Amino acid sequence: MTAPISFSGLASGIDTNSIIQQLLDVQRQPIKRLESKAEVLAVQREAYRDVNTQLLAQQDEALNLRLESTFLTRSASSSDESSVVATAGFAAVKTTRRVEVSQLAQEAIVSSSRYLSETRLLGSNTVGVNLLGGALRTNAPGAGRIKGAVALDESTTLGALGLTNDFTLRIDPDGTGTHSSVTIKDLDASTTVGQMLTKIRDQVGPVKAHVVYDEAIGGNVLQLSSNYIGVDLSVSGAVAEAAFGIDAGQSVNTSSSTGAGSARTYAAISPADMQQGEYSLISSNGLAGSLTGSVDLAAAAGGGDVLALTLDDLNVNDFKQLLIDPDATGATGSVELLKPNGTELSGTDTISDLLAAINYSAPDVTAQVVEGTGGASYLRITANEGGR
Repeated sequence: MTAPISFSGLASGIDTNSIIQQLLDVQRQPIKRLESKAEVLAVQREAYRDVNTQLLAQQDEALNLRLESTFLTRSASSSDESSVVATAGFAAVKTTRRVEVSQLAQEAIVSSSRYLSETRLLGSNTVGVNLLGGALRTNAPGAGRIKGAVALDESTTLGALGLTNDFTLRIDPDGTGTHSSVTIKDLDASTTVGQMLTKIRDQVGPVKAHVVYDEAIGGNVLQLSSNYIGVDLSVSGAVAEAAFGIDAGQSVNTSSSTGAGSARTYAAISPADMQQGEYSLISSNGLAGSLTGSVDLAAAAGGGDVLALTLDDLNVNDFKQLLIDPDATGATGSVELLKPNGTELSGTDTISDLLAAINYSAPDVTAQVVEGTGGASYLRITANEGGR
């Protein structure tokens, strides 16, 4: 007889998967206990870390209690608090000090950034100052300046000056090497003198660059000067050689004629360098011309600040009509006024802005407000050169 056949699993009705899972769970119990213990240890570690941080903070605070300066402060007193005031640190020792004033402080003096009685050479005519009671003639205080000897105008291109492949122009704004020389960027044969002047003004803040009329040349020439009285500058490079006429390969400083070639240099004169005394203005062939307005600016300001008076207050609505011819002959041509930032005047600009625009745009003249009789104030424009 054949033996009966038996089946396990599905046929037997036993859930083998559940049995296997329960056996695995039993085996995982030690792992679960370790995982739970790790979580507890992590919480304990954070708690210990927080306690450690608080203990360190308390230690820092307690350290201050050990310092003498925490409990002991020093004080200082003066017999004349209106003249001398003193303070004492925690390390100060007990003592008495005597202060002797050898010289009272004086107010600071700030010079304007435009030309101040600048000396210029016109043929045989020298304008300057003369010490009263003496025969010494000296330049008036002014900024360092170099004046070219090459006839050109603002439309002249660098190519027309003979430049082909080297367009280097270096300017040292203080002439001493204290600050690095500035190499003017983006110059080429098609660059006009007017465009170059704009680049110089944009890239070298402390200098003025203009085309001015030169009587000896009989035409316009290039001129560079420092913005500041008593400060010289220097120029070098192929462009300086072609546009100014300086010697090849030379770096020319306005304080000296060395290497200047046909260009002319005018050394900066600081008021502090002049001999103390009274001076008189001198000129070998006449005074400088001046033009004084007839509008009483003080009356227009109604007792307020004349320099704060706006062009709108004066009913000025056309800002392209004021042109200045520095030599009144037509040789130089009329100069259109622009403010030092290169923009045109507007109705909201003040008399102070107008003066700055004139002195910036026309370096051959000086604009100022002068006092008349009875408290009146007027605008005056004066040529900087004798005989003009």
